[in-house]
Amino acid sequence: MNEDDSGIITPHFHDPVVFEKLIAYCSDQAHSSVDKDVMLCGVKMRKLRSTIDPELKNYTVTKETLETAIKIAVVLCEDASGELIGTYRDQNL
Repeated sequence: MNEDDSGIITPHFHDPVVFEKLIAYCSDQAHSSVDKDVMLCGVKMRKLRSTIDPELKNYTVTKETLETAIKIAVVLCEDASGELIGTYRDQNL
């Protein structure tokens, strides 16, 4: 933490530049509160199409879908610098 003569303490990780590097991936089945949370945090978000898992009989995002989304982000130069920080949020209702 940085402290100056004003008595204000600011955590080093609260730099807005950090938030520009975050990207969240979530399922298209995620609750609408996920959208709101991500917007309030100022984080980029990509929704991933979910499919029904034959064993669990439940919607899920496959590993391949997530890998493809990350590769597309690189191709679209969203992460050409390699500086985006993948963020994950899981919400079960």
